Order: sequence, then C-alpha cells, then structure tokens
Amino acid sequence: MASNEENSSMNWTVTDMTPEMQQSAMQLAKEALKDSTDLNKVAQMIKRDFDKKWGSNWQCFVTDQLDWLPSNWKSEKKAFIFFGIKKLRVFLFQE
Repeated sequence: MASNEENSSMNWTVTDMTPEMQQSAMQLAKEALKDSTDLNKVAQMIKRDFDKKWGSNWQCFVTDQLDWLPSNWKSEKKAFIFFGIKKLRVFLFQE
C-alpha cells in the first residue's frame, strides 16, 4: 500500500494503459526524479526503461509548465499516460 507521502505526490492521471503499465510509469518517474533534477534526463530515463520493459518506440516529455497539455491526443494502441507528479507533468506514449 502506498504511503500518504507517495499518494500526495501523484496528483492525477489520464491514461488508456493497463493498470500494470500505469504503475510502472509512475514508479519509473519517481525513481528518475530521485536520480536527477534535469527534466530532459528524467524523460530519457523513463523512456529508456519503458522501451526495455514494454517494447520500443516510447516517447516521454517531462515539464514544469503546469498549463502544458498534449493537444488532441488519440491513441489506438492503448499506450499513453499523462500524469502529475510533485509539480511536474509527465506525458509518456508509444508511437
């Protein structure tokens, strides 16, 4: 069970991923943010680890722009997640 601290750091989620993939994405984001404050490096770490675990062609964006949203996003692969963690936005999807 997640601690209150962990729950409060995950703000919201929009996704069509399986629950297992969602959990993996959020866990990878938490781990990457422990290792680096450079948002480009964080995105690269998430992408690399998702490519290894779930197949290739993943893309990841991490931003501190709180008003940023992916526009008109549609996925036929059931392979995207957009979530808030701490004061960041993470968008992970498979092309």
